[in-house]
Amino acid sequence: MGVVITAGVIVIFFDWRMLVLAAGTQAVLAGLLYSQLLPPQIAGVKMIVGLLIAVQMYVTGRQIDTASPRRADDTRRRFTTGLPFRIVVAAMVLLLSWQASASPDSSLPEVSPTVSLAVFGLVAMGLLGLGLTEEPLKGGILLITALTGFELYYAAVEPALAVMALLAAMSFAISLAACYLAVVRSQPDRSGAG
Repeated sequence: MGVVITAGVIVIFFDWRMLVLAAGTQAVLAGLLYSQLLPPQIAGVKMIVGLLIAVQMYVTGRQIDTASPRRADDTRRRFTTGLPFRIVVAAMVLLLSWQASASPDSSLPEVSPTVSLAVFGLVAMGLLGLGLTEEPLKGGILLITALTGFELYYAAVEPALAVMALLAAMSFAISLAACYLAVVRSQPDRSGAG
């Protein structure tokens, strides 16, 4: 349930500090779920990969924040615009994920109900958030959230070490691309200078 709540926090909020904190917490909680499916060493590596991605996102957010400080009224407007909608939709996805994991007709056969809730919730929240955001840093975190849900299920079905390493490398690549796009987007437009 905790990983789905952290995914909901990522969907609801815009502040990069909150996003990075939720992503780091999500990495720790997902690592605990991985320990139910994988050997402890591999689950620990998956947790460390998630924490390293959170550190990479933190450094990028900090660099963007110092390069282009925002006005207080702009931050307040972005916080309140669409906030009730995002809260209601995230709560609906949480309830639907819980219902799907509790129902014997739609639950995943190879995993426990707890992991099934995490899989449904992470994938649904990640895809929901991707549809609601246009910011690269948040989009990268949400894409990694959806991928984490997929990885949890795949770890139960086929816990091959090579596939787990490939999925971790894919998460790093997504994080690197999101950080690059966020930094490029924060730079002033230089197309007219020349």
